[in-house]
Amino acid sequence: MAESIRAAFDFNLHMVPNLVLFSFLVGGMGANCLTFSTTEGPQASRLVKVGVLLFLFLFGAFGNNSIRREVVAFPLWLKVESARANEEEVLPKLYEYSLSAPSYYVLRQVGRALIEKEREQGLKQAIEIWQLVVKIHPFDGEGLANYAYCLDNAGEFSQAEGYHLRALEAVARRENKYGVVYGVGWHLIRRADHASKLRRPGEALFLYQASREAFAESHRLNFSRRKLNREVLGWLEQQIQFLEGARIEPVEVEILDWRSKLP
Repeated sequence: MAESIRAAFDFNLHMVPNLVLFSFLVGGMGANCLTFSTTEGPQASRLVKVGVLLFLFLFGAFGNNSIRREVVAFPLWLKVESARANEEEVLPKLYEYSLSAPSYYVLRQVGRALIEKEREQGLKQAIEIWQLVVKIHPFDGEGLANYAYCLDNAGEFSQAEGYHLRALEAVARRENKYGVVYGVGWHLIRRADHASKLRRPGEALFLYQASREAFAESHRLNFSRRKLNREVLGWLEQQIQFLEGARIEPVEVEILDWRSKLP
């Protein structure tokens, strides 16, 4: 019963093939169900039917903004499929398509691929993609965390903090919150590295210590990244011991209060 109700109200004309199928269904019904009496005879009646069906098709294709954008961008999707068929690099064409017809799932796919590229151009595109994901789905924990990750890589630490906290709020009562805490740890490491480049070893030490707390919390319950957490914690201990061995005193700086977002 629930599935029937959902199907009735959640039917999504996703792409042109669905629109064509829809037009065939309406056309089949229209042949028997649409009756018009006109003074011009059978030919005029058929024209009226064709006009009604054409209106229904165009309304289905262009009446909704997201569907309209997908229909208009359909030639770009053909380029994506052509690249796949020819075993060419798909990502550039998929990126172009995702901007023309923003789909939550396509955007996430493109965003993940761009993060893996780890190139300057890829980073700019990844920021653009994950920004769109967050705009479409502002409570998506993965989207918020990945957007924050990209901002961290771009050195936009202040802006990234807000999205790390929003990501924690979005997944606070779910197990993958410890994956977001893992991202917070990397945020603090990048800030520490930045402080080191600016020759502020005291700030760097404080941030490394704060990062160690985040990774320790992530390691405690985040089984999917347990090995990675151990490796990062070992590296952090080396950095902290080196600075402490040089008699550097930690200098406290303002950091995001990630613990307040955990239940």
